[in-house]
Amino acid sequence: MRIGLSTHLFVHETLCPLWIRKIKEYGFRFIEIWGMRPHFDYKKNSAVSMLKDFLDKEGIRAISLHAPFYLHVKDAKERKWLSISSKEEKERKKIMKEIKEVMDVMRVFETDVIAIHCGLKVNREAEGDGIPKALYNSIEELMDYSMKSNIKIALENAPNQYSTTLKILDIVKKYHSKSLGMCLDLGHANVSEDPVKAIKKASGHIFSIHASDNDGTEDSHLSPFQGKIKWKSVRDTLFYEEYDGPFMLELRNYGDYDEVLSQTRDFVQKCFRINL
Repeated sequence: MRIGLSTHLFVHETLCPLWIRKIKEYGFRFIEIWGMRPHFDYKKNSAVSMLKDFLDKEGIRAISLHAPFYLHVKDAKERKWLSISSKEEKERKKIMKEIKEVMDVMRVFETDVIAIHCGLKVNREAEGDGIPKALYNSIEELMDYSMKSNIKIALENAPNQYSTTLKILDIVKKYHSKSLGMCLDLGHANVSEDPVKAIKKASGHIFSIHASDNDGTEDSHLSPFQGKIKWKSVRDTLFYEEYDGPFMLELRNYGDYDEVLSQTRDFVQKCFRINL
């Protein structure tokens, strides 16, 4: 298992040497790039090249990437999110274009796993209640596009009507493809199901894991041990199921980066007995 940190923690900052060194300071050597602008400007070749140089210089490797679901962070603040499940073809094509651009730059980082949201709870009116045909169209389009780069598409579970662990697994099993699997978000799972049971259900289909804590009522992105998830049971289940992919801590800053990173480092050391 490769334990790392999602740069989601620094979502409101440009991913520059300051934050790369901060990640290294707390011992993390693997990251998942939060693939959204302006945090990571995947549209600028110079920004992509500079980030790759920063990572190489500091000995940090990007082993996964999170696909965009907004065009700019200010859109996210206003809840103007985009979905690959949208019934509005113009909107669906808009975010598909962005995801493909991100997939193109993944080759620079030699990154082969991309986490993608299937739908967003706030878009129920646009997406409908059942699994929309638009979602299947998007997945098939992305699978075709990923073939040239050997990219693994990891569909992320979320607390909405068709992104539960079982619904994601139904989609994954429908295609029987080695390039399509699941990104199991344990924080999302804790809002609507038992994270440990979710691991067992999804075993063999998990390409990546997102880890954060909460109290079971909302997706808070707290550091582990700050909420109600039973992390030792999670660890034991992952070991039992022989999971060996990325385990990315996807956290939120509540005012002090160093406090969050210190809590997270302590978690890794205590729970996984790894000295960072």
